[in-house]
Amino acid sequence: MVSKTSDRISIGQVARLLNVSTTRVEQLAAQGRLSFERTSLGRLFDVESVHRLAHERVLQAERDARVRLPAIRS
Repeated sequence: MVSKTSDRISIGQVARLLNVSTTRVEQLAAQGRLSFERTSLGRLFDVESVHRLAHERVLQAERDARVRLPAIRS
């Protein structure tokens, strides 16, 4: 459960931070990859889980780039 208001952000903020659509944020939440809390303001997402997912996405992009790039030979 998320506790402090300052540790929560809106779905739009999450989408901007991850550079995805709000629909994609909803999908990630449904998959359990983002923690959120339902409030009178709507769903508020745990900043920590957003940062964790962003970090995972960077690491995956780096792995994907290494796989795609051929070895450079001199």
